[in-house]
Amino acid sequence: MFSEPSLRRQLVFWLILPLTLALVCSALVAYKLAVDFVTKAYDRALYDSALDLSRRMQLKQDRLYVDLPPAAADMLMVDEPDRVYFSVRGSDDKIIIGRSDLPSPPVTATRRPTFYYGEYDNQAVRVVALGVPYGHDDEEALATVLVAETLLRREMLQRDIFMAVAAWQLVLIAMVSVAVYVGVGHGLLSLGRLRSQIESRS
Repeated sequence: MFSEPSLRRQLVFWLILPLTLALVCSALVAYKLAVDFVTKAYDRALYDSALDLSRRMQLKQDRLYVDLPPAAADMLMVDEPDRVYFSVRGSDDKIIIGRSDLPSPPVTATRRPTFYYGEYDNQAVRVVALGVPYGHDDEEALATVLVAETLLRREMLQRDIFMAVAAWQLVLIAMVSVAVYVGVGHGLLSLGRLRSQIESRS
């Protein structure tokens, strides 16, 4: 026969353990969904920058040109606390404007944006590659627009989300633990009274 304190501890443990595991799993799922949402939101902003840059492309005397004043380039490159880097390459892979050593896309750029991670200037970056047609007679002539951004804001937001989710889950685990402990104690107390009544009648 288990003593009441021992039985109570075992019941509380086996009730709280699966509930805690379920809460931890739900927290991980919630965090993953939140991180995916953050990634898509920042990727959309990165894509918008690539689109803005592509709209400045012009073809003059069969030569590709990007009309990007220095002030506009400075606005594009500074996005505190992150840094933004860009380049435009012709169909022959010749640099038209921007950085020549940005991480290349894993596949040939198409008209659909390609997002990927890389490293530039000893920092992790998220890059979007966009193929932009620019030839009047040759629709297959695609310039490649690359825009890369460091990950400081993404990482800070992901860290904030993780801390918020973790804190809330810890509160839930504590509340569930107290409720289970009190509930089991109340149930065992009732069983103890019933046992005493049965023993007194025998």
